[in-house]
Amino acid sequence: MPISSPAIPAAGAVAPVPSKNAAGAVAPVPSKNAAGAVAPASKKRSRPSTLQAGAFTITQRKAFLAALSQRPNIAAACRKANLHSMRVYVERLTSPEFSAEWDRALATGYVRLEAYALEVALTLTSGKLPAEKLAKAEKELKLINAQLAHHRSAVRGEGHRPPPAAKTDVRAANQRVVARLRLMRSRRIERNGAV
Repeated sequence: MPISSPAIPAAGAVAPVPSKNAAGAVAPVPSKNAAGAVAPASKKRSRPSTLQAGAFTITQRKAFLAALSQRPNIAAACRKANLHSMRVYVERLTSPEFSAEWDRALATGYVRLEAYALEVALTLTSGKLPAEKLAKAEKELKLINAQLAHHRSAVRGEGHRPPPAAKTDVRAANQRVVARLRLMRSRRIERNGAV
């Protein structure tokens, strides 16, 4: 079995010397491509921060709403508009106009997805699908129904609440929380006996 030896630089070439960082660990030596040029260090692709002011452009807004009206999937619509999901939720909470547009787009996407679900269900019941496609169609219908169930309350107007009032009475809110906790405690005592 041959013993492998470390790479020996060609005559006249200088071998790269590994450097050490402040902790004394050896830093990686930059690699070279076939032409001998130093290859750029690989970096993870970072998503630009869209939470800063002015980062939510009209183009991104239109792209997000258009994608949402095609299919009620917020994450997919964010990807199409190149937005972070937190940014669109912040915009929805702070902009009543955007919130109303969101609700309309979501309702449109919901109706389209419902129609597609009906089409898939009718195809399944027709008996014309080969066995290998039947399982895939059943799985797809199950996913569609889950997505429809997820957005049903929002489309019916039961989901999203309007933005909170600018001034919140903290003392009154605290009193409501304390009253609720006392009520819960008294119910627990009634149910389980004195503690």
